[in-house]
Amino acid sequence: MLGLGSLGPLVLRKADRGLDGCRPLALLVGEAQPIVVLDKSPIRTFEDLKRTMREDPGRLRWAGRSAGGADHQLVLQAAIAMGADPTRVNYIAGDERTEASIKLMRGEADVATADLGDLSAQIRGGVVRPLAISSAQRAANFDIPTFHEQGVPLTFVNWRGVFARRRIEQAFFERFEEAMRTLSQLSGWRQLSAARNWLDIYAPEADFARLVAAERARLKALFETAQIG
Repeated sequence: MLGLGSLGPLVLRKADRGLDGCRPLALLVGEAQPIVVLDKSPIRTFEDLKRTMREDPGRLRWAGRSAGGADHQLVLQAAIAMGADPTRVNYIAGDERTEASIKLMRGEADVATADLGDLSAQIRGGVVRPLAISSAQRAANFDIPTFHEQGVPLTFVNWRGVFARRRIEQAFFERFEEAMRTLSQLSGWRQLSAARNWLDIYAPEADFARLVAAERARLKALFETAQIG
């Protein structure tokens, strides 16, 4: 299993060549990511966030998981889409899935992002206030405007998929591929995905392989633009 959040650090460390020994099997699910602030934050609206990012991007402390991971990627892409300088983004990387909300509540960050599933309880409880969500449409059961709705041309999905060894026998590969296809169509799997706020983005080997290749190139360019790594 590999996701965009794992691929990014590999590209950042220039260690993604190891993927050449793997064969993409199936893309399974994705997650949208909200941008959140504490409910008491002086940043009241998405417009406030955009204005601050354009005027002084280094002023805001962004919390998320690992450097180069999905959270970091979204922050950099959001900065670029907002017309801010990505080289001045002040990103505080952490290791925990709860890193975003913890740093906000400790006063160690001003803005944060994580998968919707990781922030759903805090959003529903009013601990954090979402300003935007990275999906193409609003997420079910969450009335969070998208970036596009608020004038920022950005869509971002933290995808996850399954890989096999490059030298796997074709017969075994085809059996696993069929199993993934069947799994994606099961009502129980779809119910689980809905409960966890996962997006159904299943794609077979060829499409998944093209996505991985495109993402590796995109991430390389993104990190070069942001001058990190």
